[in-house]
Formats: sequence, structure tokens, C-alpha cells
Amino acid sequence: MKTTLQYCALFLVSTLIGLSASVAHEANAWVARVHASACITLGGAPLDFQFGIQNDSTAASMLLICPAHDQTGQQKASTTALGLTVFDDSTVGSVVAMACGSLQLAKGGSCNPSVATGAGFLGTSLLSVTTAGVWIDEGLASSYGYVFVQLPPKQGAAFRSSLQGYQQTGT
Repeated sequence: MKTTLQYCALFLVSTLIGLSASVAHEANAWVARVHASACITLGGAPLDFQFGIQNDSTAASMLLICPAHDQTGQQKASTTALGLTVFDDSTVGSVVAMACGSLQLAKGGSCNPSVATGAGFLGTSLLSVTTAGVWIDEGLASSYGYVFVQLPPKQGAAFRSSLQGYQQTGT
């Protein structure tokens, strides 16, 4: 025969279990910060000063292809924000960036519209890049995601544009 104390304890335990099941659990947010050294460079003249990758060419733009953070529990398809820290030191060119994806089982892929610092802008900027199309919506969730960055040619003796790194945030 159960005592009143046992009934009270049983009621208390079942109430606590019911309350914990009804509380909404917050999603685990994640942040990945990636240094520019993770990128490969094409064209231009890469110059690494440990704080970022600069274009030392006075004749050609430099292209950087940087991998998207994409691993179990932190897939690129759950990305909510992508920000690039760039330094634009060109009065005639702009730093340009966009999120892209390469198909996994076929040739091809696509990129989102680009964002840029704007001609005439000088200084450090945080470029916010849209990932909603190629990393999430267009069936490219299983693709290989990357960030495409274009640095303008160096102006004069010491004016170099650079990519310091990028931060990818998700849920």
C-alpha cells in the first residue's frame, strides 16, 4: 500500500517530466571563423602577411576560392549568415564576393549574385554574402560549397586589397 508521501513524490516526478517535455529546446547555433589562408588563389600575385591574403599584382585581379564550412551538425545548408572581412585599398576597383556551389555528381554549379565594396570605397569592410540560393534552396545542399572572392589589382607602390577571413554562422 502506497503512502501519501509516495503519491506526492510520484505526482511531483510525473509533473517535472511533463514540464520538461513541453519546454521548447533552443537549436544549437554554431559559428565557424576561417582565415584567408584556407583559400586557394588564381591569378594576381598573392602576398601573405599572416593577417590575410593581399593582391600584389598591379596588372591583374586575384581570385580566391574559399571552402564553405560543411560538416555533420554544422552543414552549409543551415547557414544563416556569411560575412567576409576585407580591406579595399583601390579607388578604381572593388572587392567582390559571392557564395557558390559545385555539383557533387555532375559538372557544373552556380553562384548567388555578388556583393562588392563599391568603387571609390577605401578601408576595412564586412561584406554580407547571401547563401540562400546555392547552399540551401536550389538542390545544392549536397554540393561542394565555396566562397568566391575577387581582389582588384594593387594601385601604386603599396596599395593592396586583401581578404582577412570569413565567418559563417548557422543553426
